[in-house]
Amino acid sequence: TCYKAVKDEKQGFDAIHELRSNLFPLLRNDQQLELVEAIWRARVPILKLKFQGCLEVDISCQNTEALVNTELLKAYAKLHPMVRNLVVVVKQWAKSLDIVGAATQHLSSYSLTLMVIYFLQVQPD
Repeated sequence: TCYKAVKDEKQGFDAIHELRSNLFPLLRNDQQLELVEAIWRARVPILKLKFQGCLEVDISCQNTEALVNTELLKAYAKLHPMVRNLVVVVKQWAKSLDIVGAATQHLSSYSLTLMVIYFLQVQPD
């Protein structure tokens, strides 16, 4: 759920309130969702979930930049199936080595995705 960009501290608290008060109780009662982690102190608060035990999902509020980034990645993925496949492999590799995640001072998952896209652009064969 994204509806407004966080621009100041008050809006950051609004995002936390939205997640804690409205979304968190709904998600907690859904049998298909497992709460993995709630990150309240991030610049953009996030609920990390697992859907049906295997699909990782992050939910944030008031982060409209994420919507634009998602559309960009979808556009690249539509260009060739190799884009999505290689991104998934690189992200799984980085996760297995525990070298991904801005919170732990590593590159973010999004950064790794952009690096894969760059690689495919300069090494098209």
